[in-house]
Amino acid sequence: RPHHQPLYVTKATVKEIHGTLSESFYDPSPSTSTSTSTADDTLSSFQTCNDRGALRGYVCIGDRLGNSERLARGTAMCSRHGRYMFGMDRNGSSLVWRDCFATNDDDNNDRVYYKGNDNDHGDYFVMKDDATFVVSNGEEEEEGGGAVKWRRECKFKVGHSPQCLGNPMYDCPYLHLHKEGTLVLNWIDEGGRWRSKGVIVCFNSEFTLVRLM
Repeated sequence: RPHHQPLYVTKATVKEIHGTLSESFYDPSPSTSTSTSTADDTLSSFQTCNDRGALRGYVCIGDRLGNSERLARGTAMCSRHGRYMFGMDRNGSSLVWRDCFATNDDDNNDRVYYKGNDNDHGDYFVMKDDATFVVSNGEEEEEGGGAVKWRRECKFKVGHSPQCLGNPMYDCPYLHLHKEGTLVLNWIDEGGRWRSKGVIVCFNSEFTLVRLM
């Protein structure tokens, strides 16, 4: 697939583009358990992002997202073990990172990248091959085209590198939502070195922290 051609990402397209992987990649929610023997175990009293998605109207597609792959409304990256998610809400009014185990009484907050409203919203999120984040509501994604609702450029110089990751197969740059909740940008720099940076570092920590009910 040419890297410049946009594609809406689903569980099916993840398998088609990035190879056959175990089902745990596509469905990060663990089996229900009351065990607390390891740090990776999930308490049965919490709902995973995948569980909450069924109630809130979004679908987990896995823990990675390639450049030029569109996250449509109601589609989210979800970390392994199901605690964290990043994606568009179902009406397109927010692009948000969320701790799905957090409650209203927790100190944990949602990190909102883009906030619109019901009358002026985006249809999808996409990361361009220079790591620019875009929320748009149409096919035209260029500045001034009328469809771009939100755009942020990474402070690092990022370019396209084919098949930088072999299993699963991804072109760089790509996003990876780690199981501890960090959303990481991965790319190959001009010197051929592998680079990994949290997106908060890449975008100068300009995103807000708010509670979303």
